[in-house]
Amino acid sequence: MISDALRPVLRVLFTGSRTYDDKLMVRVVLNGLLEAFGPTWQLVFVHGAAPGLDQLVHDVATGELKGSCVVEPHPADWPTCDWTHPVVPCPPGTDHRRIRNYRHNQGDPEAEGYCPLAGFRRNQLMADLGAGLCSALVDKPLANSRGTNDMVERAARAGIDPIHVITTGGRP
Repeated sequence: MISDALRPVLRVLFTGSRTYDDKLMVRVVLNGLLEAFGPTWQLVFVHGAAPGLDQLVHDVATGELKGSCVVEPHPADWPTCDWTHPVVPCPPGTDHRRIRNYRHNQGDPEAEGYCPLAGFRRNQLMADLGAGLCSALVDKPLANSRGTNDMVERAARAGIDPIHVITTGGRP
């Protein structure tokens, strides 16, 4: 096997539903990528550090596949608004902010909420950083998974090609 320092890097961008729970499919996809590219390429699995698919990719890659790939999580900065972002700016003021759990924060004057655009800014960052391919795994039609659909569209605009969309029924 070629030393990691000498192997070219292949960044694989993963995006998927927060409700995605098909760990077997994640194993199949990651192992398939390692079989196809692992001996020649240093694989970097990029994800948005959200529940669902991102967590499964992270768990499999850092667990049973530890040492065979690099994992690059990009969590969204939910508490922060960005009025100067060149692609996904927040509207002026704080009226667009949301309270994550309304019942939990009801009557709490300290509850400042979160910026609902933070996930889209994170998606733009991941697209801007580039990847050799994008793999979207969803448990519903892509159009019904707002964040995943947004990431796929941003990846396409950034020239990330190919983009594979895999829809499964999920696992109990």
